[in-house]
Amino acid sequence: MTIRFAVAGFDHWYNALPALEQLLQDDEAEVVAIAHNDPEQAAYIASRYGIDCGTIYSSVIGRDDVDVVCVFNST
Repeated sequence: MTIRFAVAGFDHWYNALPALEQLLQDDEAEVVAIAHNDPEQAAYIASRYGIDCGTIYSSVIGRDDVDVVCVFNST
């Protein structure tokens, strides 16, 4: 069974990026959405991992195709 993840926020990048990398390597996990509120950093994350990274947290948190949301934002 595949568990579908979303990642909201990369303020705590020292935890968020390793967690994202582990999820991307796990055969039983699928990262379906990520978001970070800083557009420049969102663009960097999207280009580094090849995943579209939006800037609005609610757009990934409220998705029907997400089973687990990992939150790494400060506020």
